[in-house]
Amino acid sequence: MLRSGFFNSQNHDRMYNATDFNELISTIKSDGIDNYGDKLEVSAGQGLSVQVSTGKCFFNNHWLYNDNAYQIELEEASIVAPRIDAIVVEVNDTERDVFLKSVSGEPSNNPVPPTLVDSGSVHQHLLAYVDVAKEASAIGDITDERSEWADIKSERLTDAEEEINVINEQLSHIGMIIQSTTLDTEAKVRAIYGQSTRWISHSGYVLRGATSGVVANNNVKTGGSDTHTITVSELPSHTHSIPSLSGTAASEGGHTHSLSGKYGIGADLGNMGVGSGNSYTLSNPFGKAIGGGAHTHPVTTSASTTGAKGDGSAMSIRNNYKSVYIWERIA
Repeated sequence: MLRSGFFNSQNHDRMYNATDFNELISTIKSDGIDNYGDKLEVSAGQGLSVQVSTGKCFFNNHWLYNDNAYQIELEEASIVAPRIDAIVVEVNDTERDVFLKSVSGEPSNNPVPPTLVDSGSVHQHLLAYVDVAKEASAIGDITDERSEWADIKSERLTDAEEEINVINEQLSHIGMIIQSTTLDTEAKVRAIYGQSTRWISHSGYVLRGATSGVVANNNVKTGGSDTHTITVSELPSHTHSIPSLSGTAASEGGHTHSLSGKYGIGADLGNMGVGSGNSYTLSNPFGKAIGGGAHTHPVTTSASTTGAKGDGSAMSIRNNYKSVYIWERIA
């Protein structure tokens, strides 16, 4: 039977379903586990349980996406003998779904893994084997079997997928820097630019254009800070002036000064009082010094400097920004 697609419908003469769409995906994608999350790794859970980590896969033209740890409860341990269980991805066309589940093995003193179903409407693909001891309350060893999917995927890679990988690796080069708001791990970067590439993260930096030869000559490549404290040497040369000040003392109004004199000054000294030797005290001299009237005295101060201000705290010099992940290819 010939089928084709896709075309716009006219009066419902072109009808398509999930099978048609899945067959289109299968032409560009092979069975296998994608390089996403922890790639459906199986680990021990509490008691007789396991957890399947985050991951994506494509199996029998159907896809599964797990964005959180998924717990699978195993059957109770046998009281007779140990067994081996299988953890699988099951595509079930009857149920129209893809499951993560366990398939229990038969208890035996020499246990063997269970036989998986791969026919009709059920297709199971192995992730890991789990040992369950006799009368166990917790699981034993886990044997990772995901490499089988990697082998299938590598064998069935289409020419288009290989070409895309080559193109992505050629689009990048050693020394190339990329920025993204979603590529927060190297694994995610390598998923886009090729598994053979290697990258390092530059967190806490912004990019600055270099002059010719600076990077090639291995000169200073990094520097700067979010804050800075200004030093004395970074201040422009300057002064703070305090001018010379002049003025007058406050006026005390009119006043007089008392005087004393010695003999021989003259008759105008007034009444001479009694003294001893050549010194006499005027009992009624001028009376008072001649009043100078209200007057002031000049006052002058010397030039000086102002007191210190500020505590030297660091200031922010960060520009407006948007946080991104920065990666540099190193191999």
